[in-house]
This record gives sequence, C-alpha cells and structure tokens, in this order.
Amino acid sequence: MVGYSADELQQMNLFQLLDPSTAAADREKFQSLGSGGSEAWIVERRCLMRDGSATWVRACFGLIPRMEDSPLRAVGMIEDIDERRRLETELRDQSTVLQSLLEECRRRDRMQAKLARHLIRVSEQERKDIARALHDELGNALAAISMDVGWIGKQLKTANPGVAERQARLLDTVRATLDLKRRLVDRLLPLTLEHFGLDFAVRAHCEVAAGICGIPITVTGPEQPPSLDPRTGLALFRVLQECLANVEKHAMATQARVSIGTVDGNLLLRIEDDGVGIPDHALDRADAYGLAIIRERMADIGGTLSIRLGATGKGTVVLATVPIAVTPATVAPSHAP
Repeated sequence: MVGYSADELQQMNLFQLLDPSTAAADREKFQSLGSGGSEAWIVERRCLMRDGSATWVRACFGLIPRMEDSPLRAVGMIEDIDERRRLETELRDQSTVLQSLLEECRRRDRMQAKLARHLIRVSEQERKDIARALHDELGNALAAISMDVGWIGKQLKTANPGVAERQARLLDTVRATLDLKRRLVDRLLPLTLEHFGLDFAVRAHCEVAAGICGIPITVTGPEQPPSLDPRTGLALFRVLQECLANVEKHAMATQARVSIGTVDGNLLLRIEDDGVGIPDHALDRADAYGLAIIRERMADIGGTLSIRLGATGKGTVVLATVPIAVTPATVAPSHAP
C-alpha cells in the first residue's frame, strides 16, 4: 500500500510513515497508551509513500493485555482511506456550491416577491389615476353631452320627429356609455370601498356579481365591521373580485357564499362555491396569474391565502387571513339575489 517491501517496513517505525507535521503529537499519544489513558487509539493521517507522494490512512492501535511477566505489546492496523477522503472533499465542495446556489435562489425569490409587490402597488396607483380621470373628466363630459342631447331632443320632438328619434337613440347610447364608465371606474377603483369600507363594498360587489353570474351569493359579516387601513381593505377586496370572477368563468356553480369574520385577532375573508372545484395542479400553473397576484397581495399585508376543495369534494373554498387588532363580532346574514 505504501510502496515499501516487507523487509523495509520491518526496519522502520510507524512515525516514519505518518505526516511529519503531526508526528511528535502522534508519538506522544501513542506512548500514553496504557498509562492512565485509553488503551486504544484511532486516527486519520496522511501517510508518506515510498515515491514521496502521500495518501490518507486510518490508523488503529490498541494494547494487547499482557500476562504477568510478558512485555507490553501493541497491535496496529492501517487502512487506505484516500478514496473516501477524496469523495468527502468532493461532497463538501459540492455541498458548498449547492448551498451557494440555494442562497442565490432564495435571494432571487425575495427580489421577485419584492418586485411583484412593487408592481402591484404601481398598478393600483395607475388604476386610481385612470379611474379618477374617467370619473372626473370623462364623466363630466358625458354628463354634459347627455344634458345637451336631451335638450336638443325636446326641441326636435315636434319640429322634426325623424331626427328626434335618432336623437333618442343617441341619448340612450350616451347613457349606456355613462353606465360603462361607472362599471370601469368601479373595477379600477372601488369607490364604495374608498367611501364606505370593506363590508359595504363586499355586499355591493356581491350584489352585482350575483346578477352577472346568475346565482345567489350569500354574504355574512359582523354587525360592526372592523376598521381597516386602505391597503388591507383593498387587498381583501381584490381577492374577492378575483374569486368571484373565477366563479363566473369556471366554477359552473349554483350558489356562492362570502363571509367576513374575526378569529383570534385575525380577519378572515372566506369565499366558497358549490361548483366543479379547482384541481391541485391548477394552483401551481405558470399561467395562473390571477391566483399568483392575490397571493402576493396577501403576503404584502402580512396575510395568507389558502385555496382548497369544499368539504364534500366539490366546489372551491378560498380563505384570506390577515392579522388585525379587533374584537370578535356577531355575524348577520344578508343575501345578494
């Protein structure tokens, strides 16, 4: 193993083979065997080969119990562990590389989450700016057009009935455009949330969603809703919007339920339907942007979002939870026909 012949080894002692840098300490340890210390010694050292190279060995030494007048003897064994040490070194190096890659992945995940939340905030600000422009500028312009067209219609009603008929259709179009503007503004910036709070906004939105989906949506909430900061209220409202949009597009449900409550210092928003449900693999799809965004919205306010099948294996239950300092309140039901 070390390149020496048996005759050569018989002329050498152990410490001529071991690493010179540890030879003195190894000799002292070996000589202490049996003198109040341990009676065995196991060590891993570099062993010098005949050609000047070195290899790792595992050396095991132990004292042989002696009879009354027999000399103290020891037995030793050297095992070549160079390959094992090489593999251990490679594993340590690979572990270091993997740890570095893992840290980099975590860093990128943190950066992506930070960027996603920043983009959500920027998007909300842009929505707010557009909504206010639609409400204030376009809304006022359409209102003025509606009034003028209405006045013209009155003048033409008897003077030119044919033109008056066209004017009436134009007035209907203007009013329909005003209604479209109102719906767009509500989707961009829920004014009911801004002026009346989450509970009122939830009930109002569920009433509209019930008409669009064609199913009853039951809403329950506390008699005295907790006061929320605008960012928390908006995040929860966006969760509701996304969930009811999914009910409309995918659920094939016959009814839905929405509840707001408080449990152990947490505000809970629960949206449940009795539709076809959402499969587990759909939750992690790369193109499930709506779900990814509402998850980030909840994370941004320190909350959590869970999505699962209903208790009977049908339908979907979405639970948004956010810590809030409120006292529990009783729940009063209402219905959005």
